[in-house]
Amino acid sequence: MVTAMAAKPTLFGVVSAVCEAALEPEAWPAALSQIGRVCGGDLLFLSALRPAGGFDFNVQSAGGDPAHFALFCDHYMTPETNPAFARMVTTNPGPIVLRAEAFDDAAWRRHPFYHAMYRPFDLFDGLGTVLLRNRTHVVALGVNRRKRRGAFTNRDLDTLRLLIPHLRRAMQIFLRLADHAAHRAAHEALWDELPDGVILIDAAARLVWANRAAWTILARRDGLSIANGQLVAVHRTENRLLEQALAAVIAAQDGRTLSSGEPLLISRPSSSRPYTLLAAPLQMARPMLGRWPAAVLLLSDPEAGRETPVALLARLYGMTPREAELTALLIQGIDLYDCAGRLGMGRQTARTHLSHIFDKTGTRRQGELIRVLLRGPLGLVGGPPAGAC
Repeated sequence: MVTAMAAKPTLFGVVSAVCEAALEPEAWPAALSQIGRVCGGDLLFLSALRPAGGFDFNVQSAGGDPAHFALFCDHYMTPETNPAFARMVTTNPGPIVLRAEAFDDAAWRRHPFYHAMYRPFDLFDGLGTVLLRNRTHVVALGVNRRKRRGAFTNRDLDTLRLLIPHLRRAMQIFLRLADHAAHRAAHEALWDELPDGVILIDAAARLVWANRAAWTILARRDGLSIANGQLVAVHRTENRLLEQALAAVIAAQDGRTLSSGEPLLISRPSSSRPYTLLAAPLQMARPMLGRWPAAVLLLSDPEAGRETPVALLARLYGMTPREAELTALLIQGIDLYDCAGRLGMGRQTARTHLSHIFDKTGTRRQGELIRVLLRGPLGLVGGPPAGAC
């Protein structure tokens, strides 16, 4: 049910609310309600439609009935069910299209869309406008009005015309930020699938971002941790070397040196084998504002067991299940005859399988086999622990 309207806000307040919503999606219902209060609307919808059909963003003004909104989203976002839809997706941005331009009152009262979406909530009049159109989306605003309030006035329409440029710009910002967020989420999801730790640091050597494997290592506090936003080694000598290495790669990013860093071994109080850390500068255009990553650190834990996907080996190289199982163990640095014992096969059988594996991968020796496999798609999803081969 649409709630009673509060005191009418100022246009400046409405523009401020729209700007906030561009940065905070959850603020759109309140912003739409403020737009409605200054332009005579009782229930507003804002939709980002894909030209090919469907929508990626759909929101109604605060106080709208959730069931009513769900019905609208599920059944009335197509040209076949919504008479405004086809017109909205073909209209140029800017003009306000009134319901009365498409249907007179008598025809509107007979329309199924009116009976399903308007009449149950005492809504009668409506208007719509396309705020923007780009290669990915058509953004449309719908403003609906209770029957007892009559038609929209010229003052209502003039007020909405004043707000349309601000709404358009807000949605441009909103869509651009959503696009950046989607790309960033995809990139981070990819990095999180890597078996080794990836850490980004800024020009002050402070942590900017780390993938899942890196956080797993750092959470143990077994030789490495984060203190005051910086990577710290537990042993003083190694920590000094770490600081020097990070300073060198940051300087290289600035063009002050050509150093790309040398691998460091970071010992662990647990007596587990040391981590291997490699730092390298990131050559990238600096943003005008904000923290930017200056270097990337690759962190490998030789104790981390990594399961090689047997099914992937079979698909990539046409191996039989037993050949793929044997290959997966060989990649982990296990001796051929130890592999045979684990798999319950004889030594001669293992040698025969290995010969077939060489033929299918175009290799001749075990070391070459592992290098070829890890340079392919398999290297993105698994591989041997550092130092295992």
